Amino acid sequence: MKKLLVAVVFLVSSAAFAQYEAIAYNPQTGQVAGSRGYSFESDAVNNALYACQNAYPYQACTVMNTGYANCIALAADHMGHWGRAQNFPGWDQNDAVSGALNACGSPECTLLRVECN
Repeated sequence: MKKLLVAVVFLVSSAAFAQYEAIAYNPQTGQVAGSRGYSFESDAVNNALYACQNAYPYQACTVMNTGYANCIALAADHMGHWGRAQNFPGWDQNDAVSGALNACGSPECTLLRVECN
């Protein structure tokens, strides 16, 4: 009985900490979407793509960033510049946002999306 209880607790706790996130973007339409809290990276990616393409079903979105148990961010401007970042241990959400804005490389860049777990 003790072994079964330990196995059940492990399975429940593993599912509770599922933390993949993704951001999808279409620079032609400006549509952006994100997802977080998935057990598998592929589920986070598929959810972000679906949400992004839902508004413009005939325009393809691209996954711009993925991560696990951290913050990811995407910034872009109207001229096609974009930047992405994810935080690392010791960083917070603001660091991911600053990283994406800096990576974008244009003073016109604005934050499009941030996803944190």
